[in-house]
Amino acid sequence: IQWKRGRLYAEKWEKSWRFPNLPDGGGFYSALRTETEGELAGSTTPQHVSFGEIKTTNMAYHVYDDNGIRTTDIDLSGEVYACGSRHVIFNFYPIYQTDDGRIYLTRGNSTGMSGADGGSMTHTLTSDKTETIGGKSERTKVKVAITVVARATPTKFTVAHMDENDNLLKLEEFAPDALPESITPAPGAAYLIGTSYGQDWDGETAEYGICNRDGRIQPPLDTFAYQDGKLKAVCIRVNWKEGAA
Repeated sequence: IQWKRGRLYAEKWEKSWRFPNLPDGGGFYSALRTETEGELAGSTTPQHVSFGEIKTTNMAYHVYDDNGIRTTDIDLSGEVYACGSRHVIFNFYPIYQTDDGRIYLTRGNSTGMSGADGGSMTHTLTSDKTETIGGKSERTKVKVAITVVARATPTKFTVAHMDENDNLLKLEEFAPDALPESITPAPGAAYLIGTSYGQDWDGETAEYGICNRDGRIQPPLDTFAYQDGKLKAVCIRVNWKEGAA
């Protein structure tokens, strides 16, 4: 990585940002948008921005009065995943934004992860800053927490198409490195059962998820993709309108 005074600046890429020469990864931050950034122009509320393959991200944003001091409290959290049977190194880089809207990261810390399925480790960065201008004080508190979760190594993902009488209409099987972006239910299907199979220290594992037609809501099938030693959470879209009636 080519650092400039300890910083690596992001470049605008499509609708998000990317950091040149940074190894594949993902991240997220809370950004104040500038007036030139489209639909969020003029917004004074931080926006939750994700890039890369970090999953399960959440943001909480609160503004309140704390003994006469206007306080902004921002809380970001997210998860990344590693197969428990492998030792994986994660690098964490703090991300900041300048007054003119530029995004940059600085050198951070590394942590290793391995162990049984379900084990986890959380890396937390906090900031607490108070500014007083013209006799008025404003305080900004930020907390960013990324949790590394160990999971079983995926071996396959199956989708069972079931009718309203719980009869199996169709069974599909996918390799963890060849998951589809979407699935169309078989004619007559009332619900789908997605099963994620894996292998950990104790043998084979299986996790189930059910997806059915729910009015205007189109819930996805959640599972994990595994390719080139990288594990990531994925959501498979279900095309109910094209399939079951």
